[in-house]
Amino acid sequence: MNKLLWTRRSLKDLENIYYYIAQDSQPVAKDVIAGIKKLSENLSYQPFMGRQGRKEATRELIIFKTPFIVVYRVQQDTVEVIRILHSSQQY
Repeated sequence: MNKLLWTRRSLKDLENIYYYIAQDSQPVAKDVIAGIKKLSENLSYQPFMGRQGRKEATRELIIFKTPFIVVYRVQQDTVEVIRILHSSQQY
């Protein structure tokens, strides 16, 4: 099992996503954030389950039924979540 680390930027992304969705519905915002976190936890066990990333040395986990993508990097025994992006965003 790999260690899962969240960068400050990725945690800020989660916060921004929550507040944006919560403008319409707090329960939906909570569910979306919980779903992103739960699926991201799977990276501890299967770090290469996401597709190859658009940037070198990154991978991308698509969060099904949402427009969000978890951008991460695998380093030895650690998976580092770099960003959480809306699929329309470029990075």
